[in-house]
Amino acid sequence: MSPFVGITTSVVTAVAVGIGSLSVHSSALAQAEPSKRYMVTHQKGDALSAEKAAQKLAKFARRLKRRNVLSVEMTDKQLKKLQRHPLFAASFVEEDPRRYLLADNSSEITPYGVSMVGADSDAGLAPGSAATKVCIIDSGYEMAHPDLPGPSRVSGTSQTGDAWNAPGDSHGTHVAGTIAALGDNGRGVRGVHTGDNLSLYIVKVFDDSGNWT
Repeated sequence: MSPFVGITTSVVTAVAVGIGSLSVHSSALAQAEPSKRYMVTHQKGDALSAEKAAQKLAKFARRLKRRNVLSVEMTDKQLKKLQRHPLFAASFVEEDPRRYLLADNSSEITPYGVSMVGADSDAGLAPGSAATKVCIIDSGYEMAHPDLPGPSRVSGTSQTGDAWNAPGDSHGTHVAGTIAALGDNGRGVRGVHTGDNLSLYIVKVFDDSGNWT
């Protein structure tokens, strides 16, 4: 056997391994590019062609039944390409962010709506400003909720026969949280008005099954 056979085999193997490593590295780079999910409109009657075009341009695309909308997952570069495509040039594109349940209370979230209404910069909503009372006409209020004002700042009445301040249908509590969830307590969300000068008056008009009285 030639003394060079083993060397040649080793070199070929090393080159192959090197190419394989490059392939894996390139694939990893491609996967590392972040993508987002979007809702993309298309012209009525172009559903199939729009779906096929989007599938060629993006990581994932599928039609929503009975609507002129595609759900498309793509990177920023892919989004720009899609927006230049004739089928999507006049489309409305909106990000469809993933939603997650709050698995624990180790952090507090500021909903995007707080900044949208200017509540993150309005001094009138901060502690020490003028006293404000808000009346919530809904399904009651969970007084023991850990991210909401307690008895010293909340009063109310019920028109249903059920207690206005005990857990029942949760819609009223959710509305109260949008308005007044405690800020800077490290849990849940913060409300539009986080000042300790805010009080709530609850009028319960929906019973614990959510029925109007």
